[in-house]
Amino acid sequence: MIEKLDLTYSQDFPEFRKIDLYIPEKDKKGVLFFIHGGGWRGGNKEQWRTTAQRFAEKGYLCSSMNYRFAPDWNFPAQIQDVRLAIAYVKSKAGELGFPVKKITAIGSSSGGHLALLAATISPGDYLGRSDDLKDEYTQPKAIVAYCPVVSIRRDHLKADFNECLEDLLGIEDGEGDLLIRDGSPVERVKDIDCPVLILQGTSDDLTTLEINQAFHDELIGAKVDSTFIPIAGAKHGFGYGVETPEQRESLRHIDEFLLKHESQ
Repeated sequence: MIEKLDLTYSQDFPEFRKIDLYIPEKDKKGVLFFIHGGGWRGGNKEQWRTTAQRFAEKGYLCSSMNYRFAPDWNFPAQIQDVRLAIAYVKSKAGELGFPVKKITAIGSSSGGHLALLAATISPGDYLGRSDDLKDEYTQPKAIVAYCPVVSIRRDHLKADFNECLEDLLGIEDGEGDLLIRDGSPVERVKDIDCPVLILQGTSDDLTTLEINQAFHDELIGAKVDSTFIPIAGAKHGFGYGVETPEQRESLRHIDEFLLKHESQ
């Protein structure tokens, strides 16, 4: 495995737009695109490092990105960065001989929100566009979401997220309904056209089991191929790593999910 760290995926805002690549040297399979969480205002691409290394050893081209944070950068800056990074990874995957049409986005919490949101954005959609986006085909072909945020409406989230939402949106409560609707995967379910795996901790007190079970039900109702896996005892943000029983159980489910959809 070869690691290429702190690559710049856009010449605009290069100090924020950094990405790590983990490149297998044999058994080339699909492409995994990791997005970290942190309430849209913290976290780092290195949180996924051991997980990305694990999948790279199995033959997957893996990437993990940084993006601009709230409150200095309000939404939709974060999804603009995600689309740019996906386009960059697609170009690198093509150069390296990996299948560019098999990109699975993997995110946790607010990173899960961004992964799911990316899945709703067709090439003709304005959301997340920026002047330097040259490839508009940025929809992942599969999504793995650990304890994702599925709505950015205040009344759809636990109160603990209120300050994060204020920083993300930069608007007063009750304003920006269109922005909130555009930024909420649960309100764009009809635009998701790829398989989804949701890994949800039963002891998560931020994005709760009930909230994400309901989102899964919405996906099923919209004929999306969605799988919902409760992880017993897992708390919010449990997925970064490969060592704990909860992490190992999740990785087993991801392996099965990838194997199933690679064959389709």
